[in-house]
Amino acid sequence: MNLISKKIRTIIVGKMKLLIISFNLILSLFLMILLNSCSSTSLMDDPELNKSQVNDWTDRINKDSHDFEALKNLGIYYMQVKENEKARYYLDHALEENPVDPALFLYKGINLEFFNKPEEAISYYQKFDQVPFDSPYRELLEGRYLWLKRQKIYSEVDSLAKVEDQSSLENVSASTLAVFPLMYHGFNEDYVPLSRGFSEMISIDLAKVKNLTILERIRIQAVIDELKFSQSPAVDQTTAPKAGKLLKAGTIVSGDYDISEEKEFKINLGSWDVQTSERKSFVNVSGELKDLFELQKRVVFAFLENTGIELTQEEKEAIAYIPTQNLDAFLSYSRGLVQEDAGNFKEAETFYQNAIQIDPNFNAAGNKLETTQSIGKSSGSKEQMITSLRTNDPVIKDQSSINIVSNRQQNLGNNISSNFIQGIDSRNPAQDQGLELVLPEPPPPPAR
Repeated sequence: MNLISKKIRTIIVGKMKLLIISFNLILSLFLMILLNSCSSTSLMDDPELNKSQVNDWTDRINKDSHDFEALKNLGIYYMQVKENEKARYYLDHALEENPVDPALFLYKGINLEFFNKPEEAISYYQKFDQVPFDSPYRELLEGRYLWLKRQKIYSEVDSLAKVEDQSSLENVSASTLAVFPLMYHGFNEDYVPLSRGFSEMISIDLAKVKNLTILERIRIQAVIDELKFSQSPAVDQTTAPKAGKLLKAGTIVSGDYDISEEKEFKINLGSWDVQTSERKSFVNVSGELKDLFELQKRVVFAFLENTGIELTQEEKEAIAYIPTQNLDAFLSYSRGLVQEDAGNFKEAETFYQNAIQIDPNFNAAGNKLETTQSIGKSSGSKEQMITSLRTNDPVIKDQSSINIVSNRQQNLGNNISSNFIQGIDSRNPAQDQGLELVLPEPPPPPAR
């Protein structure tokens, strides 16, 4: 009986071991799934891992003060945990070792933002055009550059508006033009967004004239917002001087258009002299809606001729280029401009994408899609930017997760095993090899 009891206990112990092994396997799978489903922030939040990595990089720098990778990683790490003073020290030393590293451009720019130096930050973000196209930092740098520039323009306009009465028009140049959104006089709401599309196309066309300076749309939008033109962005004799002061533009270009129920299209374009508040030129073109894009070009050529500007053959050919012949694509593009001007970059991205799907050769929409996507990824406060980078570009890399899983599994497994008290018949694996455990036949059933 003793032998049978020992064998039974041995089987029970063996089965308990199998249960523990099975539990550890399940636990391992659970940890793997958990780590894969969690963001990279979980790795950044692991104190043991952070301490190990930081100590390793610090030791490397103590041995070699020119260790670029260690300097760079510490600079990025301290930015991601918002220790800006330490980050500045390591980022500056890393830049001394490699002044053209894209990641350092980005993190140094953000670091400067935290020290309230937006101009210097912009100078780093502006280096995006030096970064290879296949680098993920190029898009982030360009987006942050455009975003911060946008904020800077709004701040400048706000400051100018506060001292507008003291501003002078003496230094504004008549060759500096600001093209305002055109007014729509029809009844079909579907055509309202063309206001932005037409003004953008006219700006692009006029920018091809060598002797003209065309102000960017975002600056004009900032003035529209400042002067509460949102309901009616038209410029008249009263508002032209004020808009010109804030924009530092000598000429304001504005106009209107109409699309009748009979599909007739009419567009008017004129300009205001900011210094004299007088209308300088006025032209109009009309025709069938199907010829809308040719008519838009005709009104630009008529405007330039009326203004007295002589074009070279090269300029004429450049202006004559029509980016799309598809009205639906142009409408979607125009809606994208409306959303972009309102700061709704995700919505703008959707409209630009739709425009490209309708007309894959509509390059202007493609360019807008790229820049809007960049801004969307890099917009927001500096704190939001760091939070995003901490998640999406952690300096504590995922490659350490395998070791984390292994260590945690081992520790948990050890803790579980330590709570299991082995029986007196416990054997080492070598002792169990070759042991055949055969239970005796069960006793016969009781007689009835």
